[in-house]
Amino acid sequence: MRQEQKAREKAGTDLRGQLEARLEDTAIGLSSAMAEQETRTNENMSYAFSNLSQQIANESQARSLAVSEESRARQKAISDLSESFTTELEVYGRLIDEAGNSTDEATKKVVAFWSEENQNLFNQSASLTLAALSAYNDVNNIKWVSQDAWNEQQQKINDAAAKFQAQQLEINNQNEEFRRLTEQLDAQQTEQIEQITAIQQQIVAESQGRIREIMATPAGTSDPNITVRKRSDGEPGWQITLTDMVGGSVFNVQWYRSDGASSLGDTVIEQKYNIIRTLEPNANSFTVGATSGIVYIFARWAAASKRQVTVDKSVGSRDISRGIFQNIMNYPAPTKTARQATLRLKVTWAAATYDDNYGIRIRAGDRILKTYNKTQLGPLTFLGNGEQWMSITVSNATINPGETISVDVYSNALTSGARRMKSAELTGTWIEEV
Repeated sequence: MRQEQKAREKAGTDLRGQLEARLEDTAIGLSSAMAEQETRTNENMSYAFSNLSQQIANESQARSLAVSEESRARQKAISDLSESFTTELEVYGRLIDEAGNSTDEATKKVVAFWSEENQNLFNQSASLTLAALSAYNDVNNIKWVSQDAWNEQQQKINDAAAKFQAQQLEINNQNEEFRRLTEQLDAQQTEQIEQITAIQQQIVAESQGRIREIMATPAGTSDPNITVRKRSDGEPGWQITLTDMVGGSVFNVQWYRSDGASSLGDTVIEQKYNIIRTLEPNANSFTVGATSGIVYIFARWAAASKRQVTVDKSVGSRDISRGIFQNIMNYPAPTKTARQATLRLKVTWAAATYDDNYGIRIRAGDRILKTYNKTQLGPLTFLGNGEQWMSITVSNATINPGETISVDVYSNALTSGARRMKSAELTGTWIEEV
């Protein structure tokens, strides 16, 4: 019995020794692991907070990545640490279970001591792990807060872009309507020139070999284009100037004067003078004067033949000097007086702006026949179409011999591109004597 008891005590001592050794090894392993984990956790926390400002500064890059490589590494480190603690805890739990089944009091005391000590160490390590997780979550929370702020700003940008697009669409629609109306105007002006040309061609045809006649009194004439005036020499009476004559042709004029009343009370008008003569070769007009006693004049002459002149000239692209009317095109002056002149100028700008001033004009010699200036010709923004055109029309004008027809354009735009003229067209028609 004695030996058997000694054997049990010896076996119990050996078991305690083995348990103490295993517990000590486990404790050393746990302490080392927890120290390493604490160091790693502190390093991770220090790294996380030291780089927090840099992560916020680079939030645009962090937003574009669902999960950054850095966050994956940190999450994996914490996951590995948690898994290590779980494994150690399971080993620790199995040792406690094995030791707890022992009936030896000394073994139970050893187990109770090591259980309490290592539980404190485990609690500390768990606290450090939770702190690391909290730091990681704080970083993520900051990122999400920044993402929300970015999303709010981005929404404002999107709203502003939508309003701008709506405004640009409205402007484009207005520009399209303006373009449609100007195209209609362009077509109407072209049609007007064609109609006037056809009328003038008919006048020219009718003028060939035509004999003109006129009746005149101090009150007026049968031709509204020929008026009665006072005598230019200051003498009593009146005079008329007959035009459209053919030099070298025969001219006939008759004067009539009142000789009082008849027996019936009517005014008697009798012819007093009848002149037939040949006009000078270069003559195109003749002035007939009457004394105060002349009450009626009748004249007959050969009308000069006429020709219809068609104007059709264009120029291409060129840059315009800033702030002055610049001449871009000339058309030869008529050799004889041009009557019923109708001219149409169309100028197309390559990239007109909204705020700058653009102008066009037509001159006959030093006389300005017509001018036109316009702002807000181009689109409101650079997104619109800056190719725009302007036009003017001169109607029923008279152009004297030697008056060259000139076309000038103007722009005060700052850049040469905004002052670039793409093309200019001058069309028209008039009648002049042959």
